[in-house]
Amino acid sequence: MREEGSKEFFFFWYLAETPTKSRIIGALQFIVIVSALVGIYFSLRQGIEVNCILMIILYFLLIHAPLVAVGRYAVPIMPYMIIFASFGFLKMYAKLSQEVSSRILERKGF
Repeated sequence: MREEGSKEFFFFWYLAETPTKSRIIGALQFIVIVSALVGIYFSLRQGIEVNCILMIILYFLLIHAPLVAVGRYAVPIMPYMIIFASFGFLKMYAKLSQEVSSRILERKGF
């Protein structure tokens, strides 16, 4: 039963007509989902009120994924996921650039 539920969640995000299309869409969706999770983490950590957006995402996941796992039901929440993903990318970029610049300054003796 648990395996079937995880398969439905998997199909909710990127099932396509052919295996090749599924892999391509899956790779793109994986990037968006992981960076959105990072964005959600940083937004909650900073105390930004994102509960309404999270509730919309959870609603679609909890209602559609277990019942009818078709990729078209993930489309309405993709703008919200992309908002979180862009926030996650910005935060990761800021952290990495700060770390790199501090290492460069340490090497130069500043």
